[in-house]
Amino acid sequence: MSLHTRPTASRYDALLLEDDLEQSSMLCDLLEITNGWTCLTVPSFDVLLQFREAALSTSTAIIDVNLGFGRQSGVEAARWLRRQDYRRRVVLLTGYSEAHPLVADARSLDGVVVLRKPIDLEALCAMLKPELG
Repeated sequence: MSLHTRPTASRYDALLLEDDLEQSSMLCDLLEITNGWTCLTVPSFDVLLQFREAALSTSTAIIDVNLGFGRQSGVEAARWLRRQDYRRRVVLLTGYSEAHPLVADARSLDGVVVLRKPIDLEALCAMLKPELG
């Protein structure tokens, strides 16, 4: 199990569901530096379920669409969050082309923003800034 968190955090601002440890570390560091957020980073849907309560208390979920072959996708994780009555911001990240079925599936979800990889970090931070508070 891989978690990138501040050990003293009692509540996390952002959920990062990303199977690439380098990507999740970079995003978490960026959110901490620019927004002062603490991050709960989980590498898979299975680990997300283990940290259900902490994940559902976050103000933003940032999820990679592709979580690895044979695993539940980030789109399925976003659907699960919505079924848990998670009404906060959900951002799905994808390196797939617009023609890929998972991208179309992601874009069909209500209240979900889909961003292309490589991520425009300035745009992501600017988009998340209004959520501070």
